[in-house]
Amino acid sequence: MNYRFSAVAAVAFFGLMGVASAQTYVSDSGASQNSVGLTGGGDIAWMEQFTVSGGLSKVISIQTCFGTPAFPGGPGVTAGQSFRVFVWSGTPTGAGVDAPTLLGTANGTVSAASIDSDVFQTVSITASAVTGTTNFLIGADIDGAAGGFPAPLQQTATGSAPILDNSWVAGSTTAGGFDPNNLSGGIGLFKNSAAGLPGNWLIRADAVNPVPEPASMAVLGLGAVAMLRRRRKA
Repeated sequence: MNYRFSAVAAVAFFGLMGVASAQTYVSDSGASQNSVGLTGGGDIAWMEQFTVSGGLSKVISIQTCFGTPAFPGGPGVTAGQSFRVFVWSGTPTGAGVDAPTLLGTANGTVSAASIDSDVFQTVSITASAVTGTTNFLIGADIDGAAGGFPAPLQQTATGSAPILDNSWVAGSTTAGGFDPNNLSGGIGLFKNSAAGLPGNWLIRADAVNPVPEPASMAVLGLGAVAMLRRRRKA
């Protein structure tokens, strides 16, 4: 009897293991040497492309910061200002299953500690899991003042963080004008290298394995109980 109970417990345990599996997707070194903005001000968006690893396809939070300590006082944003973060499946210029599809968005508030400091702040996001493709994109946008440079950029490659050419920039000259469902609108969509801005954005994604819905978990539990009863009758 002890053996049979342990077998059922193991089924339940392994069914729940996905909850604890997590990973932070990172391209950057954690140190910015420059920051980017729109000359006349407006809504700038910075985006980083990744590939799903180990089935961790559900982004639950995004981390970023503003400006760079290399040029303090220049981000053109203020503490308490609102910004947005995004998750898309696919690639920015992809087609078919790889076309950029918005999976989730969330609002954040700029922390004073994250301005010109390389100190990341985290914004929780509710987003669908990446399906149909292994590619996904994360991004952030904020309204910057004319002459401000909010988007933090790693320009110097390191051994652990080479320049991967997976960084993109978009936005609008109109405040709040960036449309996450139309990446090519506004100022257009550019790969950093094509825009003369080679480097990795300081933006990261925390992701987990998709978790079964509560109804699915209930079915799993009932199945385990049924298996236990059948073994008792055997």
